[in-house]
Amino acid sequence: MIITAKKGKGNKIHISVDGVYMLTVSDDFWFSGSYRSGDEISETELNDFKTKANESRAFNKALDLMSRRDHSQKELENKLARSAGREPAKAAVQRVADLGIVNDETYANKLADELFRRKGFSPSRIRMELIQRGVSSEIADNTSESIDFEPQERIIELLKNRFLRQLSDEKGKVRVFNALVRLGYSFSDIRSAMRALDIEIESCQPGSH
Repeated sequence: MIITAKKGKGNKIHISVDGVYMLTVSDDFWFSGSYRSGDEISETELNDFKTKANESRAFNKALDLMSRRDHSQKELENKLARSAGREPAKAAVQRVADLGIVNDETYANKLADELFRRKGFSPSRIRMELIQRGVSSEIADNTSESIDFEPQERIIELLKNRFLRQLSDEKGKVRVFNALVRLGYSFSDIRSAMRALDIEIESCQPGSH
């Protein structure tokens, strides 16, 4: 069999075997390899070439995805597997992990900080979110347990900064209560925080002394 390469748009190289189009690779991949257009290639060599091409494509896609936002290793692998297949995806993730580009502990800490500060998630809700995004239970446990917070103080802070206007009537209080439950806080902590905030509001009103 004869392998031939034809320049495509941008950095693309279209590969054909015995005149039949086979796949497209980057020019970096093609010119760094051992084949040149017109070389003979065996079936085994062709299969090896395809495997390496898929791994290279998956690796480049991994770099692109990581440049857009952080991912867990499992999340990245699943995205790559949709187009490249599972094995090339695993190989690509291992390469970016070896380079330190993807790291589940770093990813978990950054995401946990964002979810806690910006979205108001509780540590238990953060743990669930991390696991859903492919982080191991061990890393999710360690990350969520390392968050320094006092539940009732945190809930009071959220009530004051995010939900205060909704606490004017009973329906609003129910909606706020349910919202806090969805953020991962316990019934008892929410009730205690709401009671504490009610007392604090009353003490600040004119004529309350």
